[in-house]
Amino acid sequence: MDSGYVTFSDKKGIFYIRINLDVLSKLHSFRQIEGFMPESGGVLIGEVYGNNGFWIKDVTSPFKNDISDRYRFVRQDPAHQKVVQNWHQKSNGTMQYLGEWHSHPEKKPSPSLIDLCSWKKLSLNMKSQMGGQPFLLIILSMIDLKKDWVAIYDGKNNYTKLEVDLI
Repeated sequence: MDSGYVTFSDKKGIFYIRINLDVLSKLHSFRQIEGFMPESGGVLIGEVYGNNGFWIKDVTSPFKNDISDRYRFVRQDPAHQKVVQNWHQKSNGTMQYLGEWHSHPEKKPSPSLIDLCSWKKLSLNMKSQMGGQPFLLIILSMIDLKKDWVAIYDGKNNYTKLEVDLI
């Protein structure tokens, strides 16, 4: 049973992303609201609905072997993949990897050149596993979900930005 969710959609009404409230609460705890807080990140896990709907039902948090400092997060711990595999198995294949999230120490974040390059590389690596399925990207702001950068990436340098429908 789902405990409630928030929906993001694009301006044309083609794509939507639902995020469970408990997941938003977990993500909120990683906002870089203080000057000493490092960037954090992980993967987005959930279900795909047709070609345009996604429901984020869990996320991973930084693990021991990830690299995290004030202005950088590198996801490299194999534990992220193990969590995704566990969800996939537990759900009989309905839950899967949907994308990536990380925080930025900005009030209104946007992708850095490093982000764009790493997502392009990731999309090339993921093509064999996910086929042509787009994946989701979230950059947490210092403030709240109204300022977060949320997008769907098609793997060809095309991003569709989404805005929160509520609030």
